[in-house]
Amino acid sequence: MRTTLRDQSAETIAYAPELLPGLILGDRSQQSEHLDEAMKISGLSHLSAVSGAHTSLIAAAATLLFRSLRLPRSIVIAAFFCTLLLFVQIVGMQPSIIRAATMGAIGAWALYFGRGSQALPVLALSTIVILTISPELVHEVGFQLSVAATAGIVLGAQPLERWLHRYLNKVLPDFWASMLSSSLAISTTAQLACQPILLSFIDYISPYSLLANLLATPLLPLITVPGTLAAGISVVAPAISQTILHLVAIPTSGIGWVATTVTDLPGAKLPWPDGIAGVLLITLHWAACAIFIVRLLRSQRRPKPPVKLDERVPRLRRSMHSLYRQHQGVTSVVQSMILVIAVVAHVAVFWPSNGGGVDDNWDIIGCDVGQGDMFLIRTGAASAMVIDTGPDEALAQRCLADANIETIDALAVTHLHADHVGGIGGVTARIQPAQVLYSTGADPTYPAAETGLPDDAQHVKEPVVQVIDHAADQGVHSVQVRWTVLSADSQTSNENNASLVLLVEIYRHGGTVKALFTGDLEEDAAAQLIAQDLVPEDIDILKLSHHGAQNGGTELIQHTAPEVAMIGVGAENSYGHPHDDILSALGANVEIRRTDLDGTFSVTFEQNQTYMAVDR
Repeated sequence: MRTTLRDQSAETIAYAPELLPGLILGDRSQQSEHLDEAMKISGLSHLSAVSGAHTSLIAAAATLLFRSLRLPRSIVIAAFFCTLLLFVQIVGMQPSIIRAATMGAIGAWALYFGRGSQALPVLALSTIVILTISPELVHEVGFQLSVAATAGIVLGAQPLERWLHRYLNKVLPDFWASMLSSSLAISTTAQLACQPILLSFIDYISPYSLLANLLATPLLPLITVPGTLAAGISVVAPAISQTILHLVAIPTSGIGWVATTVTDLPGAKLPWPDGIAGVLLITLHWAACAIFIVRLLRSQRRPKPPVKLDERVPRLRRSMHSLYRQHQGVTSVVQSMILVIAVVAHVAVFWPSNGGGVDDNWDIIGCDVGQGDMFLIRTGAASAMVIDTGPDEALAQRCLADANIETIDALAVTHLHADHVGGIGGVTARIQPAQVLYSTGADPTYPAAETGLPDDAQHVKEPVVQVIDHAADQGVHSVQVRWTVLSADSQTSNENNASLVLLVEIYRHGGTVKALFTGDLEEDAAAQLIAQDLVPEDIDILKLSHHGAQNGGTELIQHTAPEVAMIGVGAENSYGHPHDDILSALGANVEIRRTDLDGTFSVTFEQNQTYMAVDR
């Protein structure tokens, strides 16, 4: 069935060939790396994992069908159980499916015997039953997310929906106010409940995930129910199945469009802070969510009767009630303070950095990507040459977003150490570079195929000279960039010494600024290049080798005599970068810019004079 569904889905349109197998049967094998990343960043990956929502839709459709046939209640319940078992068997024993099926079975059983059902006790009982049978599931992230999302919806969706409806109903017709408030409440409560768990294995948040779910989730019923029917008959009635899949390909493509569009928005991935700041922020997140849900639940309590009962209350009881009300007042103030602090903390951490940001007229940017290198050379109004990508995809994307880069004319990876190439997936997921080049040595420890480099990336083994000229069509930022690979040693066993050594000449304001980028080149290789007269002496800007490490040596500094030195280095790193000897060699007359102290910084040229505009 899975194979037939994949084959038939391949005949559909747009994103449907990649998404249909996942949306119907949880089979993500057809998703490209680009679309898979987009689904994750947009917060829509749960749609292609077959979750409780899929189970609920299938079970509800089956129940509606059986009830419409006026079958006896016992037959309907039995058919309901059979539908759940069949669906679980088809899609596989995934944690979220097991949880949803168990909840559905317990709830249906309770209703059948006239005991009613409440979602929270059913969730608790189903979780206990599942973990009793399979205790190892407690370590499964999928199971944790499924239970957390369901608990968040059960506890907070209804009161939040009522609260939202009260305000939306003032500006929208009742039907649309109900639809929008319900969708917002479910998406918000599920997202808030899952976020702390998600942060245990990803280091970013998706600010547009709520919007993406609001747009994409309503399309799911149009895919799941007919799609499951198509999968079920795909072997015995392929023509009918293919017709159904062509129809559901339209909403499926809509989900793919939402995912890719949201991913391309500025700031689609915001990195979560490391260390104690990240822990405190998660703690505030949980505390604020709990307080907010409790307040919403209390607001839904039945109001007190308008009639005041005339009865004599003992003095002791009145005193105790007075103390209780004072306690409640203090508690309310504390809760309000926690909510305000949580909101302010989140805004302060994730507020876009380019608001006071990088100088609009920047020519070079040093990206703060932690302990690693990433630099942007501006080639036009919204285009750049990128040198290295740092170790983190989210931080690499954030730098491109802060610089408002829409086009990458060239991406140069100096060598294949993770702190220079680790973020390449984030760069290519956001923008496809016109060309990608890299260097690597003879050490088999660093295979290019495992770094995320595109298939068409060029392994540079000899000098290269190219010109990027947008001067004619870029009136806003007229510039010409000539870049030259001075060295790329593919035979060395030292990956640092395999680094591309790039001379970048930037023609702007009627003058030329020369910048030298050295990767992690060590002093022995640097001395050899100088001896071979491959490194020019008149360099304006020098990117210090190996994050300012001592093994980068001082000969390059003395030979090039730069006016500006740039260092890509992580704050409080354990390597001791940059080394004091390197900083001393630069002297007092060299302007030093370091990402550990300055954050993301920009270098701007004005009428042949260089000045530094430093921003975090």
